This record gives sequence, structure tokens and C-alpha cells, in this order.
Amino acid sequence: MGFRIDTPTTPRILGCAALLCMVGCASDEEVTWVAFNGDADRVEVLVGAEASGEVASVALTSSTGAVEVGTGTADPSSVPVGGTVRLDVAVDSAWATTVGRVSVDVASGARGDRSFELVQDSAGAGMWTIALEAVGDVGETRTDTVTFRLWTKDEGDGT
Repeated sequence: MGFRIDTPTTPRILGCAALLCMVGCASDEEVTWVAFNGDADRVEVLVGAEASGEVASVALTSSTGAVEVGTGTADPSSVPVGGTVRLDVAVDSAWATTVGRVSVDVASGARGDRSFELVQDSAGAGMWTIALEAVGDVGETRTDTVTFRLWTKDEGDGT
């Protein structure tokens, strides 16, 4: 795979996952998540290059593409193998409590595709983040595509 979770955040993410499991296990109802944003909300990260210090960002739009609902960023937008890329999502305050989950899909060419769940900032309802380590062989270069996914609970129609 092209990326893996950067180890300093792993204990926090595992702790959050355990907490979510405990909370989720207490409920008889299974949550169904539906897409809140469009499929074209993506950035590219160059792996195997010198870290550029530049940030790649994209406006996150509603599922119809008509409304801007936030911003997704990759910092930096180019990173050497073994380097860390921080992915952040800032959901605008009007939709911060509607978005209950954020993930990214990373397409790494021959290394395959992988999805990661971002962690919500405890101090900001609309702030989500994850740090990923770029995986690769010495001398390898590639361009990975990071697609940001916002999710909301499917409330159903009550019937």
C-alpha cells in the first residue's frame, strides 16, 4: 500500500476506535452512512520527491457540487518515501454537526488503493485530521490521489 498511518497517532486512533466500538455496541441500531460531498473532491501528493513545503487543497462540495461545504488539504503536497503527509478537513460551521464521519481514499497506482478514517478534533466539530507515512522503495516516485469523503447519518424516512 502507498500510505500507512503514521505511528505517533496510532495509539490515539486505536483508542478512538475502541471507544467508538464500545459506544456502537451499546446500540441496537446500525448506522448507515451516506455521502455528503462530491466524488471529485481530491488532491494529488507526489511521493518520492523532496518535501516541497507546499500545501495542496481542494474545496469540498455538496453531493450535487452546488455548494461549497469545506476544505481538504494535504501538507505537504510532495514528500519523500518515509515522510509524513498530514491530511486535514475543515467543514464549514453550517454543516459541522451534520458531517459525522470523514475518510479519505488513497489511490497509489501499482501499490493499490486504501481508505483511512480521519479523527475529529475534540475542540472543533468541523475539524478532522490524520497523519500518513508515505510507503515506497528507495528511488520510487509516483503521484497518489487522495479523495476526501464526508459522511452523514442516513436518518431514513421513518417508515
